[in-house]
Amino acid sequence: EAIAGVGPRGIHHLVVEVDESSAELQILRRAGFAVYTRQDIWAGRVANYRPQGAAARRLSRRTAADDWDIQLLYSNTVPRLVQLVEPAPTGDGGEGWVLRDGDELAAYVSIRKGSVATWMRFFIHPDAEAEADEIVAAALEVTLARESETVYCCVRRYESWLPYALE
Repeated sequence: EAIAGVGPRGIHHLVVEVDESSAELQILRRAGFAVYTRQDIWAGRVANYRPQGAAARRLSRRTAADDWDIQLLYSNTVPRLVQLVEPAPTGDGGEGWVLRDGDELAAYVSIRKGSVATWMRFFIHPDAEAEADEIVAAALEVTLARESETVYCCVRRYESWLPYALE
């Protein structure tokens, strides 16, 4: 009933996130919903984290001048079908950090800090996937302000290389 009621209200898109093993998924499929991507949410408590190396010095805060490159990175790394339902990253509501390889944007990290946890989302160019460990370490270093904090990270299944860096 709730889904049928959104059309008359002018809503053209409805995105729903459910556990892939839940009963709700079957109900949504019968209602005409399709699976665009699967994701895992990684969660961890970070206490006394000190990354190795100087990776954090390579990340810099996002500026307005980075916006075009971030959009380009998004469009080149997120599958087209997912782009139909997932908005491109914006500078609203959080911090953004970029990693440049010369003039090219190698990675963008979106970080949203809450009162008890931090949410991270990585967009890493395929040419920089080998540096994912350093990028994750750098993002943790620039974001952690408290001794112990829960960090959540969304990992889409098309980012199959990212869990190894998060481990």
